[in-house]
Amino acid sequence: MAEHATIRDGLLALEHSAHRVIPIVSNQFAMIAAVTESDIRRGLLAGVPLDAPLLSLASRDYVSTRRVEAPDGMPGRRLEQIPANALTGSLRGCPRLGVVAGRAKRPNWAVVMAGGRGRRLAPLTDHLPKPMIPIAGRPILEWLVLHLVECGIEHVFLSVHYLSEAIINYFGDGSAFSCHIHYLKENKPLGTGGSLTLLPEPPTAPILVMNGDLIATPDLAAMFEQHGRTDAKITIGTHRYAQQIPYGCMQIDGNQIVEFREKPTIEHLVNTGIYILEPELLTAIPRDTEYQITELFTQCLDQGDNLHAFEIVDDWLDIGHHEQLSRAHEVFP
Repeated sequence: MAEHATIRDGLLALEHSAHRVIPIVSNQFAMIAAVTESDIRRGLLAGVPLDAPLLSLASRDYVSTRRVEAPDGMPGRRLEQIPANALTGSLRGCPRLGVVAGRAKRPNWAVVMAGGRGRRLAPLTDHLPKPMIPIAGRPILEWLVLHLVECGIEHVFLSVHYLSEAIINYFGDGSAFSCHIHYLKENKPLGTGGSLTLLPEPPTAPILVMNGDLIATPDLAAMFEQHGRTDAKITIGTHRYAQQIPYGCMQIDGNQIVEFREKPTIEHLVNTGIYILEPELLTAIPRDTEYQITELFTQCLDQGDNLHAFEIVDDWLDIGHHEQLSRAHEVFP
């Protein structure tokens, strides 16, 4: 969070995050302090007001690393999260203890769809790929890559097309992010499923596919575990989405009103753009053709395959238009 953030800002960040440590950064995104959930609790009990600077409760005594891995001497220390700094000194992430202490690596590949034009976010996307729009000091796509690494995924494939060099130049081979990054270069737009045909070889384990315009921290270990113990060909990540109708609603019997509800809220399970696919399904995707992954879902349902839902209760925010982008800046200042 920014160094001018208040304690109220910190509480809001904790409410929408799976982490319990908040890094505080300067205007140049260099980490200057860290504040924990416990620090805030102690401050409030001591009578510190909500509009007080968050920095007043923070500690400048913390351990950091330049890579998403364990720093020397860490195994003997009781640490919750480790700030990971880029070579420039700017904060690159704050992974939980599981990753920096050596979380087990997964055999699964991840494919992130990062080739879209992002027209609804113009003019921001006139000269910048949508997944490279910064949120809280780093590109959307970087947050996703860091989370994949935290979950034990070593091989990440980025499907790129529009302004692809901006993405390739930023991420390189992935070594700065403690993973191997490969690029699926679309010569023309192939949709959310078509670029899967560009994989260099068939995967040998279920493959994770996700959109590149998400701020999301799904529990991928639980999602893979559920997929593995079912006979599902596809597991689709879902999220509860509430929508308020801005009018009073009536239920009628003939012309007689039997129920009236003022501005009711309707809840739906929505598609998050996060999926696990069985490897053999990739052979059903046509080559060199724009193909949406939802077409594969429909095809599987038509032929009687099992599709399962996995509810994502962690952070999830789709950055599809300006309103959602503004929301992301509010939640992750």
